[in-house]
Amino acid sequence: MTPFHFEDFREERVIKRGRNYVAIGDWLGRKVVVKQFRKATWANHLIYSFFRKTKAERSYENARLLLSNGFDTPEPLAWSVRKSCGFYLDSVYVCAFISGDTLKEAMEKADAKRRAELISLYGKVMADMAQKGILLRDSNLGNFILQTDENGNERLALVDINRLLKGKAVTPLALLHAFGRSGFEGEEMEWLVAYYSQREGRSMSGVMSRYLSDCRRRSLIRRMKHCLKGCRMWQI
Repeated sequence: MTPFHFEDFREERVIKRGRNYVAIGDWLGRKVVVKQFRKATWANHLIYSFFRKTKAERSYENARLLLSNGFDTPEPLAWSVRKSCGFYLDSVYVCAFISGDTLKEAMEKADAKRRAELISLYGKVMADMAQKGILLRDSNLGNFILQTDENGNERLALVDINRLLKGKAVTPLALLHAFGRSGFEGEEMEWLVAYYSQREGRSMSGVMSRYLSDCRRRSLIRRMKHCLKGCRMWQI
């Protein structure tokens, strides 16, 4: 792996500049995406210094894992970490640039028939990964890039992959929560559940009940927190 240094990177377009820095540009003659994980809590600075792999290193390893299992993600090229006096400051992940709409963008432009095709593609990818013990926790539809292979078949490439669950069985309930984090609800969620049920040859009614119960509980907790926050502001 070639070490990454910012002085070798020629920035062409900034995608995000804030908590994290994400930019497209040229690095050693290749068009790449650079993601710098900047802000972290004091506790995470300590954790990344001594106890846990950085987000950049996890992104690099997760990309290699996905590719080795037949799933698409931009080619991982490098990762680096910056420390001061042995303590973590920030880390950088570099991968090849790929073009294409995000699944979120494609869904927003799609008619009903096309939307159903995209949901089917999403459901298959998520179920295939779950079958191999892999789950993308940050399953926002903006983290899937629509691609077409040499045979004209559509595929989904995963990006923003530092939060990947791996190495243990993915439960149906965990998969349903991933569907929910992707924004699916109503008939589209029902279709995904029915697809997974048919594929696995098992009833999902009990799992769906638990999922809905979890959603109600989390919604109640959010409302309570919002109410308590409003009360504190009123007192001030």
